[in-house]
Amino acid sequence: MASASGRYKINIQWATASTSANDVVTKDVLTRDSIYLERGMDIGTANPIPELVPGIAELSLDNSTYRYHPESTASAIAGNVRPGRQVTITASTAAPSTGAVWRGRLAGIEFAGSPETATRLVANGGLAEVSQARVIVSANKGIRTGTAIGLVLDAAGWPSTRRQLDTGASVLPLWLAEDVEASAALQELVNSEGPGASLFEAPNGDIVFHDRHRRFLSTETKESQATFRNGAGARPYYAMGAQYDAGWDGIVNDISIVPRQVAVTPDKVVYQYRGIGGREPILSTGESVTLNIVLSNPTVVRLPTFSSESTDFTVDSWVSDPNFGADIRVSGPAATDMVAAFDVTTGKNFALTLTNNGTAATYYATRRLRGGEYISVDGSERIIASATSSQDEYGKRSLDLGTIWTSLDDAQSIADEIVNDYANPVPRLRLPITNATTSEWTQMMDREINDRITVIDTRVSPTGRDYWINRITAGIEDGGNYLRYTYDLHAAPTTPLLGSTEVLILNSNSQGRLNTDKLGY
Repeated sequence: MASASGRYKINIQWATASTSANDVVTKDVLTRDSIYLERGMDIGTANPIPELVPGIAELSLDNSTYRYHPESTASAIAGNVRPGRQVTITASTAAPSTGAVWRGRLAGIEFAGSPETATRLVANGGLAEVSQARVIVSANKGIRTGTAIGLVLDAAGWPSTRRQLDTGASVLPLWLAEDVEASAALQELVNSEGPGASLFEAPNGDIVFHDRHRRFLSTETKESQATFRNGAGARPYYAMGAQYDAGWDGIVNDISIVPRQVAVTPDKVVYQYRGIGGREPILSTGESVTLNIVLSNPTVVRLPTFSSESTDFTVDSWVSDPNFGADIRVSGPAATDMVAAFDVTTGKNFALTLTNNGTAATYYATRRLRGGEYISVDGSERIIASATSSQDEYGKRSLDLGTIWTSLDDAQSIADEIVNDYANPVPRLRLPITNATTSEWTQMMDREINDRITVIDTRVSPTGRDYWINRITAGIEDGGNYLRYTYDLHAAPTTPLLGSTEVLILNSNSQGRLNTDKLGY
């Protein structure tokens, strides 16, 4: 049977340009199947820096009238059961806390029964949407990781109104993304920020970036927001089935990092083309043409110069002398009537637009581009950090962090912090919670990724231990009457983090005094 519960509201925006009563599918959600939700990040055993994992939602709808069949012509939403439709799940006034629970886009559809009386829908969170895009971002110097993440999201078409980005602690001497999957570019940037950094989806679907200083400064991550007990003492309680992992396989006591170091060559010819017969193709009066050019290496390109037909005919001289002659030969209009423009000025992929503002048609067959190439520097310094006492006790446990774009100083800070935090085991815990009382339900609705919580198992310790929430999964059953949330946690340090007044902030009267304040790495 379908649900009549008012605890949750489930909307699917079937028509992309409008909303209607047809978008509310709550009444058609089948109570015999649970709604499954998942979002957060994955801190695995092999790498203490979280892996980007898109959120997911699954739900089943009553399809006895074929309302949710993509090819049904009689349906009120005929022609609109398509992938990419916006899915939002919110808590209604019947829940202890109202507001967004999950948001994403339809990604898959399955049918069950004979005939197909049930429709199982799968939706993915925003990180999945972004990850499907290949992005090109021109080279930037001296920007922070948060700014770079914003540029990747821009290139992937993600709205600026749906992101919450920290500034970032790491400064990138030079960074670019050249025709790569957005997910790969984002993961490199999270790696470049270091341990404590995270990129995940908020309940309202926003993409959120927390930099590595967040846990020093934010109340939600620095101080415990709730205490969950195993059935003794004050509520909330956690449910049976908690899974404890001692974290022995996550020890890291040896790490080496080679940050990407690049340099710019002197100007050279990076592209040239000699047209057949020197007369093809033709550009009419007032016409523009866009040439999509792919170079071998990221380059700072120069705007091409123009000359008339009678000069600069010796194309071969370009290679040996990039300063020889103009870059594009034209006929008909004067060279001053030609205009060139790039979409970007740095990178490997360029859209070069040529415009003929003259009074006669011209050709542009013989052409070249000049610029300085960004090249990898041979013999870059390798950053090393190790913990001898940990190696003596547990054996050598090495980690390859992969590509990062930081300065050598930031790379050293990242390496030192990883070894400092993971030279000894860091426990992990999978904590289930059900809505046994309003106390548990309220916590299930209010807790968020990276929140710090305390877990007390009286069989182990009367005081418990603090953990950070990495990932939240939820099962909503019986029309919203039964909820089971599961938190994937990893242990927070047993020693207090720096207070917000202990971090050095330059130009601050109270926190900018050298030799008196602690400096967050």
